[in-house]
Amino acid sequence: MSEIDISFLRNNLKTKLIGKEIIFFEKIDSTNRKAWEMAEKGAPEGTVIIAEQQERGVGRMGKRWFSPRGGLWFSVILRPPLGVNECQKITLMAGVAVADFLKELYGLKAKLKWVNDVRVKGKKISGILTEMSTIGEKLDFVILGIGVNINISRFPRELADIATSVEMELKKKVSINEAIIALVENLEEEYRLLVKGFSSNLIEKWRRLSDTLGRFVEIRYDKKTFKGIAVDVDENGFLILKVKSNRIIKITTGTCRYLDETTGRS
Repeated sequence: MSEIDISFLRNNLKTKLIGKEIIFFEKIDSTNRKAWEMAEKGAPEGTVIIAEQQERGVGRMGKRWFSPRGGLWFSVILRPPLGVNECQKITLMAGVAVADFLKELYGLKAKLKWVNDVRVKGKKISGILTEMSTIGEKLDFVILGIGVNINISRFPRELADIATSVEMELKKKVSINEAIIALVENLEEEYRLLVKGFSSNLIEKWRRLSDTLGRFVEIRYDKKTFKGIAVDVDENGFLILKVKSNRIIKITTGTCRYLDETTGRS
């Protein structure tokens, strides 16, 4: 029997946009892939596709995302009035919403790793995947995929040292339906502020929750590697990196790895 109660969600969600339409699957290859197909066919903004289990969950850079039963795996169709260069704000917004939800509902102190990881005690508890379709320099739609490790008691060997879950942190199982409601309501509030033009507030919240800023990091993207001190994020969520000779560069995306400044190793 499914832990996710769609009737309960529909009756208790207090949102006006996100989650007004909920599509549920016990098992699916990828909620982001399904959301993309629906968005192309005109599905309304705020539609949520949620699954109890993903067979081919995908993270950033095409990495496989471990998504068994007990986790929270969902995607949201958004149609924000933003330019292409502002899409990163959606990822940062989701990170803030997840971190706040973990603190408010479970008392877990989460930190944000640029660009899409949410971590508790240095271990990944949530990941975000944002994909966009564009028309010229404007966004047509955005698929916001969020995965949160909720009632997961163990991970595969290759993830055991780098991942955690709400259950593992609290040493008990929690209601996944309450988790969905709390997170979706947080997400709607942050999204409402973003589209109203309060992105500076969002960036400031992200900075306060970040454990990337001030660190020596390595960023890899498109066969290029950059190393330096993560100084800040700009108004669009791009990472400001101080590299050799104190040169400042702006990184729009990539995989971030924390390094020891002395040894240059993780």
